[in-house]
Amino acid sequence: MICCARLCVELVQAPSVPTGKKSVTIRLDADVLAWMKAQGRGYQSRINAVLRACYEAHRHD
Repeated sequence: MICCARLCVELVQAPSVPTGKKSVTIRLDADVLAWMKAQGRGYQSRINAVLRACYEAHRHD
């Protein structure tokens, strides 16, 4: 199993795909949001990176 903390760091440090951003509102579990914020600045980018990794892994399913 991939360590999520390591995955978050690797994904944020990787070159991002140049796409437009869209502002959305989502509901996250309080503990998940607290953990992401506790990792430091850029928690929204980390959340996006995790979602992008999932998207990239499954977009051709």
